[in-house]
Amino acid sequence: MKRLLLTAGFALAVGVAPAMAQYTQVPFLNAGQNPGSLNLDTEYPIDGGLAPGWTTLFTGTSATFATPAWSQTNSVPFAFFFNGQPASSYKVSSSGVLTFTTSATTVPSSTNTTLPSAQIPDKSVCVWGIGATTGDFIITKTFGTAPNRQHWVQFNSFSKPGNPALFTYWSIVLEETTNNIYIVDQRTNATTGLALTAGVQVNATTALQIAGSPILESRTTGSPSLLDNSYWSFLSAPLSAAKAQAGQPFLLAPNPATTRTSLRFSLARPETVRVELLDALGRVVPVATPSVQASGQREVFLNLAGQGPGLYVVRLTTSEGSSTRRLVVE
Repeated sequence: MKRLLLTAGFALAVGVAPAMAQYTQVPFLNAGQNPGSLNLDTEYPIDGGLAPGWTTLFTGTSATFATPAWSQTNSVPFAFFFNGQPASSYKVSSSGVLTFTTSATTVPSSTNTTLPSAQIPDKSVCVWGIGATTGDFIITKTFGTAPNRQHWVQFNSFSKPGNPALFTYWSIVLEETTNNIYIVDQRTNATTGLALTAGVQVNATTALQIAGSPILESRTTGSPSLLDNSYWSFLSAPLSAAKAQAGQPFLLAPNPATTRTSLRFSLARPETVRVELLDALGRVVPVATPSVQASGQREVFLNLAGQGPGLYVVRLTTSEGSSTRRLVVE
């Protein structure tokens, strides 16, 4: 498998010699969905509407807010490889770091910096710079069926040291078979003041961080709906494969729409195309069925008659993967 040079803005930004990393980062900003659409749960706290099936891994206290701590060690519920190496278990810090180096003892502080950082253990995934006080939890849930499951580790209703009015929800997602890692921005009640470092650190000299780190802000709102979510994919694949997984681009018009809209896209070969409409709760609205489309420029119409006004997501799935656009129905 081809290994990719970290780009400027990551290792070069901090004066570290370029290192080799297996991951390719692909952002899905304002995606309006979660990766793979396996997790359709709304984003509520444990004591305020959280969907069933989540397991508590860590419970925050005033003491852990002042001094971050590690969770207990937890098992990945399927075979998973981090940077090509088996990773069967992990633990998570209340400062926002998941590590497969379960022997690590020093807990990263809540004062986040650029990656790579000496504070971060090898083989780690970071949403670094948050804190867990009373009412904050690290929770886990596995979605899907083998061999295409996702294991979610969510920072549920977390806080920000120095900003007690802020709350935030982020998740780290491990994907079966592909060995992809996703960082999901789910819910935050402020557009400034979060200032996180998010990314993957392989070792002390090799890391790949999201643009904006270490002052990364949330792109979401305080809404529990997944329709305002963004996520970043760390694809365990060469660049060519990463491009394929990025999805089929398409034009959606008119938007806003009332009774009908259309998707325009181009196909390199004849194939089956699936178009879906998702409502504010992530449920698929039956407005279209899969169809075989010829190669070349294509147009598929969506009948919106009977759909209530509001924000929806249109998802197009082809052999290139899935891609989404937001749609406003008036």
